[in-house]
Amino acid sequence: MIITLHFLGHGKVLSNVEANSSFYYLTWTIEGICYIAVNCYVLISGYFLVNSTFRIEKLITLLVQVIFYSAFIYILFCVSGYTNFTLLEFLKAITPTISGEYWFVTMYVGMYVLSPFINVLIKNMNQKQHMSCILLLIFLFSILPSIVYYSAGLNFGGGTGVVWFIVLYMIAAYIKKYYVPEYKVRTYLLRYLIFAFLVPICKFLLEYCANILGGSIGNTEFLYSLSNKVYQYNSIVVLGASVMFFLLFLNIRNENLSEKVLHISSLCFGVYLIHDNRYIRPVLWELINPPQYIGRWSFMLYMSGSIVLIFMLLLT
Repeated sequence: MIITLHFLGHGKVLSNVEANSSFYYLTWTIEGICYIAVNCYVLISGYFLVNSTFRIEKLITLLVQVIFYSAFIYILFCVSGYTNFTLLEFLKAITPTISGEYWFVTMYVGMYVLSPFINVLIKNMNQKQHMSCILLLIFLFSILPSIVYYSAGLNFGGGTGVVWFIVLYMIAAYIKKYYVPEYKVRTYLLRYLIFAFLVPICKFLLEYCANILGGSIGNTEFLYSLSNKVYQYNSIVVLGASVMFFLLFLNIRNENLSEKVLHISSLCFGVYLIHDNRYIRPVLWELINPPQYIGRWSFMLYMSGSIVLIFMLLLT
């Protein structure tokens, strides 16, 4: 899903597709369905971290991995002549979490170092207090920003800030402590699909209303879950889809599937660090050139093939 978002975004599909065309609705619907990916990664983290002990070794291992990819790729591009070496860019490469080379990692590290203190809070709350806290957080950092879209309000980081990551952490912790799987896979699949399709539907309806009222498409941010300027991962509909998707997999009773997932899960982070590196990113998407297939019947086939190929090549 992450690679799909990057294919559509960094690959300049969404910025080149003709507004209100069939491909416009197709590509933005795919974007909306995959928009849960970042939230789900944080939910997975919170689900396991709530019962774990903070270890500085884990943090160092994470940082070393990120620094290795960032520095190695930068040096490789300098040696190959694709970019010129500068001290400032080198410092950014060896301090990626501080310089924001990977925004997700920066926020994740912030959440991780705060996790021991969050866990103390969670352990001292009963179920009712925990749920009340979650409802308040959702109102403050999801519902309110969705309605009062013209103000940053309390959640100045939006869906990409450490505040939102902590909200997701609290939700995942509640699921870990109190949720008992019902193994109703179809029920949660249906709930996920309802919320997931609401993401692009909200966008299309708001654009339609804005056009009628004489506004521009770029200003439809009320409950706006998709924007080329702001990542609204904290939108209430995106949150609903994320939680339902997370619960869907908790309701799958399949030990063989779990073993296969665990086998490749540790490698997925590297896929992100490589393909979304700021030096590799423009080269990769220029090479794949997704806009050339906009409007063609083969677009879906080319997109699916490209995404799977990127994932499998980097996974190995």
